Amino acid sequence: MRFGMKAVFAIAVAAATVASAAYAGPGIDGSLSGPLLTITAVAAGKTAQWQLGWDQFPGLVNGKGAWRSPGLIELRSNGDLIASLDSVNVFYDVDPAVQLNFSVTAGNTVTTFIFTSSTVVFTPLVNPIATATAAVTVTDNTGNGATLTGLLAGGKVYRADTDLGNYALLVNGVSAGLFQSNTATENLAGTIAGTVSSISSQFSFTLTPFDGASGTSSFTVIPEPGSLLALGSALAGFAGLVLRRKA
Repeated sequence: MRFGMKAVFAIAVAAATVASAAYAGPGIDGSLSGPLLTITAVAAGKTAQWQLGWDQFPGLVNGKGAWRSPGLIELRSNGDLIASLDSVNVFYDVDPAVQLNFSVTAGNTVTTFIFTSSTVVFTPLVNPIATATAAVTVTDNTGNGATLTGLLAGGKVYRADTDLGNYALLVNGVSAGLFQSNTATENLAGTIAGTVSSISSQFSFTLTPFDGASGTSSFTVIPEPGSLLALGSALAGFAGLVLRRKA
């Protein structure tokens, strides 16, 4: 595993099959488990769901891969429009982390959106340092105000998880005035006690009719400084041993 490990994960969507893939290259050992992204929209008792799978994804090159929606994507249930995905894109780096970007428009009634990432699996890290950031913007399109309400614990919009459990719950819901936009952001940085070998993330919120919302997030995990120092010392010792043998 190389120094300064980081991973990025952004959100995107396309109808596809469920799949997983792994990459093992110089200094990298990781994989993506499950669908690349699952997006669910619910309104008036109707549900529409889209998944991004490997048949839509170009694959991983040196542990990295990206996909961008070609344009507007409509989420429909039995022909009825539930919501629109104005823009969505996804970028993976299995060297471990997650970052996502999306822009959506609600249908003609209050709409629930759930964005669920793939799980990034990697070589276990002991007591790693983690940083999670998230931001959401809500825009009133109809002249009667707009509200984005978080559906996670504590009314939060975004969560960052590891195989040990939840690491961060970020960003309260946000409202905007007539034909206005408003943004809320939050971040958390600290050490995760224990051994971490996978991460994932999720957005979950409701949005008022015909209004717009966009979101971004980043969840990165890197080795603790002590682990890097120990690895550096081990490599230096190995190099010295090689030189002594050559001498």
